[in-house]
Amino acid sequence: MKRVTTKSALAALLAIIAIIMLISSEDCDDCYTPNAMAARSIVAGFALMIGIFYFTKKYLGAENLVFDLESLPIIHTDEATPGVPFCGYGDIQAEKTIISPYTQTPCVYYHSIQEYYQRSDNGGHWVIEQNIADFTPFKIKDEKGSIWVDISNFDDDFSNYKNPLKTHVPNPDNSEIDCIALLKQSHYAKLEDNAFKQAFSRARRRTEYVLLPGSKVFTCGMISKRDNDLYLHEDKKLPLIISTKTQEKFVQEFYQGGNLVYWSYLIFFFGLIIITAGFNHFFNFPLGAMGSFLFLTGVLVFCAMLFSLYNRMVALKNRAINALSNIDIELKRRFDLIPQLITIVKSYSKYEQETQLIITQARAQKQFTNSFPSEQEKAQIPALVAVIEKYPELKAVQTFDKLMAELVDTEERIAYSRAFYNKSVLKFNTLIQQFPFVIVASFIGFKTMPFLTISHQESQVPNINI
Repeated sequence: MKRVTTKSALAALLAIIAIIMLISSEDCDDCYTPNAMAARSIVAGFALMIGIFYFTKKYLGAENLVFDLESLPIIHTDEATPGVPFCGYGDIQAEKTIISPYTQTPCVYYHSIQEYYQRSDNGGHWVIEQNIADFTPFKIKDEKGSIWVDISNFDDDFSNYKNPLKTHVPNPDNSEIDCIALLKQSHYAKLEDNAFKQAFSRARRRTEYVLLPGSKVFTCGMISKRDNDLYLHEDKKLPLIISTKTQEKFVQEFYQGGNLVYWSYLIFFFGLIIITAGFNHFFNFPLGAMGSFLFLTGVLVFCAMLFSLYNRMVALKNRAINALSNIDIELKRRFDLIPQLITIVKSYSKYEQETQLIITQARAQKQFTNSFPSEQEKAQIPALVAVIEKYPELKAVQTFDKLMAELVDTEERIAYSRAFYNKSVLKFNTLIQQFPFVIVASFIGFKTMPFLTISHQESQVPNINI
């Protein structure tokens, strides 16, 4: 996925304008006449308007995908379910490795590019002479199990060269593998069979990116079942991501272009002013007519900006509300799981009195307060888990063991959903307190949303003596 930042987009637009306005051939006598500069300004204005529209659209598209990815909880490989998105951490493992052609490195994937320098009358340029890639089947393994990964038709390995493995059949975009650059446009000399050829041989350079076995990665994608094995792959709803970064750092890379959405209206209007000035040079519009036109278009652009600000606030608020509903779903799941565990535990009569205390405390855990969560909340297991650990013979009951695994998973999902809700609330609250959002929020009546945390009673694991 393309990382669109405010700085990179503005720099690209300025570079385009500079090329249009300043670049010309050496023997051009009329390139900087008033008429030529007016024509250039019209072209530059259209380029500015089209460019800012392109970058904004790219950013918003990536942001929507990344938000869907960010909202997914981190789970273990044994919880992967066909037809359901998966996000998790693990190590890359392969039954066999392949050898990269240039650096002779054992890996599970390589992309190797060789180029030569083609001289011409205008200087020269680099030409791709060889562009090859290959991979071997590999798994993502964690402490609970492993799943196969299908990287066929992925889009980007950060080499900035076309992926030769990508076929022309329709497939989703934005899948990426975070590879390591062992060679990056490194120059080398090709050995010729005689000294004369060696002296006049072309300059060459090589680039090689690899994915190493044993790498610890964050992965995301869709799960499907093939020949009784689970595979992680890209899907039209979710790209395949294999990154050496954490989920949080990976997601944060895509939020660096948020201000571009609001700058886009000013840049669009500025482009319109440049176009109007260029046409005015040729047609000499009445000053009043031109002023009225710019005023009306300015009002329209301002209204569009207010509409965009409103939609932005509504989108962030709805994200927080959706995150809160996910917490309720997991709380309901926990509420239903605990009685099933109690039924099994009750079969051991000596535990019955303690069991009644556990169920009373555990089912009362749906309590929240309006303060920011502490780190202790993450992956916190109910009192039931602590007590069960005292009786390892209970683990021999297969149904009990399965239910306990579901309960532990549910607690981790609740902790993640709470943290994600608070992140969404923090973004919304920060946004509506910034200019110019604070004006729109005050006029519409948007107020800050409360943070969600566990209560003091819930954060304490009861000490139950047998």
